[in-house]
Amino acid sequence: MKITVENARAKVFTPYNKEFVAKIKMIGGAKWEAAEKCWSIPKEEVETARAYMVDVYGMSDLPDTSERINVEVTFNKDDYERCEGISLFGRTVIRAFGRDSGARVGKDVTLVSGNISSGGSMKNWETQVSAGTVLRIRNVSRKALEIPHCYDITVTEIGAPEIDREALLAERERLLARIAEIDAQLNA
Repeated sequence: MKITVENARAKVFTPYNKEFVAKIKMIGGAKWEAAEKCWSIPKEEVETARAYMVDVYGMSDLPDTSERINVEVTFNKDDYERCEGISLFGRTVIRAFGRDSGARVGKDVTLVSGNISSGGSMKNWETQVSAGTVLRIRNVSRKALEIPHCYDITVTEIGAPEIDREALLAERERLLARIAEIDAQLNA
């Protein structure tokens, strides 16, 4: 995701999400720029767009410092989306592209068990997921778990993220040394 400001307009680049589209259309002067595949909004509305990003995707274009976790999601009943993918935690986790395309999982998603598929009609195709299907979703912002969704699912946090203690200590020492250099330059 990215926002760039050019003159009086800002360009907002995000993955497709129907909820985000509905929200950004509420900004006066918002328009879709098909050639660049982005939304153009008045530059004064950048913070509004960022708030919409957080509401829908659980993050914005600014660095995300929230805790990242891995989860397993179990679908408790058959479900589908018509002419789009199934989204959870601000990302598309399952996506079909047509009635006969089959379905694929999204980035950082693994199908652990169960069935995902496509169906419906040629015009009104569906992304489908069967009851009991389990997905492992990696690198989820803890904040994104609060994003409302319409699916009957069970979410379980799995394995705490691994921490490379030695790398963190080395980075800390490097940063402390750099801070000392900056302090010396400021005091000179």
